[in-house]
Amino acid sequence: MINDRDVLFLIFKEGFSKMKKFFLFFCLSFLLPEIVFAGSVAGTVSTAVGHPKVIRNGSDKSSILIYGDKIFVGDKILTGLTGNVLVSLNDGSEVSIGNNSEFVIDKFVFSGNSRDTLLNLIKGKMKAVVKHLSNRMDFIVKTSTAVAGVRGTEFILEIAGGNTNIFLLSGELKIWGVGNKDKSLILKRGMKSTVPKGGTPSVPKPFDKKSLPKIFVTTDKEDRTGKKSAENDNIEARYSSMIDVAKKNVAKIALLKSDAKKRNDKVVVNCIKPKLNTAKRLLSIANGSYSKLVSIKNKRGSSISALNNLAKKIKMSCDRIAELLKDAQSCLSISSGEVMTKTEIIEGKEKIEQPEQEVSPNVEEVDGTEPDLPTASGSE
Repeated sequence: MINDRDVLFLIFKEGFSKMKKFFLFFCLSFLLPEIVFAGSVAGTVSTAVGHPKVIRNGSDKSSILIYGDKIFVGDKILTGLTGNVLVSLNDGSEVSIGNNSEFVIDKFVFSGNSRDTLLNLIKGKMKAVVKHLSNRMDFIVKTSTAVAGVRGTEFILEIAGGNTNIFLLSGELKIWGVGNKDKSLILKRGMKSTVPKGGTPSVPKPFDKKSLPKIFVTTDKEDRTGKKSAENDNIEARYSSMIDVAKKNVAKIALLKSDAKKRNDKVVVNCIKPKLNTAKRLLSIANGSYSKLVSIKNKRGSSISALNNLAKKIKMSCDRIAELLKDAQSCLSISSGEVMTKTEIIEGKEKIEQPEQEVSPNVEEVDGTEPDLPTASGSE
């Protein structure tokens, strides 16, 4: 028989358990902002030329960066001799990384008008166009010798001879030497300053635009070395591997449908069927785009934008096929006892939407028509 003392003990025990959970949640709420820095998406590659590479956070292997790739906090970008990368950050800012450069996004936290960004230029040169969000100095770029704090402006950083050169193109920024923040100065538009190792910023001087470091190769047909920009020697291996994965995913969807058909589970079959049909069409799109891309990559008349558009088409198709596999797997959770009406089946079919497409006059079109590509989810 339970007496009043037992009841009180149970109430106290339950309350103490809830208090422990609350205390744990309270502590984690302070730690969470620090945890989300590493591995979170900071931006997307808008342009990649000359085979730039990325070493993902925590990895010791590099991979080729292409148009549409996500850039995560902690990623190290290496551009190499002829490489250039334009990264569009999620806050609306843009960072262009020049050739022979190494660059890391150490921190990127963004929400609404709140931002906390720390970029690290290890080697080479970069240009930043920073979107103004607030009056806080919330966008920091550092090198081995200098630190620049900005709110919203456009500037170029260059590491040369162990020194850091800062060229301010618009707005204003605050600069100081590493370890000498108390000896900072405000740089105004059209002015240049140099920060030596262990020193402080030099007296600002005007600069000639012709003397600015060349940061980014534009979408010309060939870069300064005479070699084709965009995807080149490694393009076939990169996209062939991507399409191979997509083929396996389509085969897995087909197997799921086949197994459901053997079980005479019409509900699951009707759920998977439209997804399989869409996946097959997307695979056809990816294969066709890959054939075009390989055929034009070595032609002198082909442009970077044309190659990037085809690369985007392949990636969007393969990514969508991967999503369709997950959707098909979720069909297995449908109880065979549930009956889907004809209307529900029709509404569940995948719809192909036609995106806006850029057609380069330099690209030879392949005979025949091609299925439309579905709109990709997320930013590409």
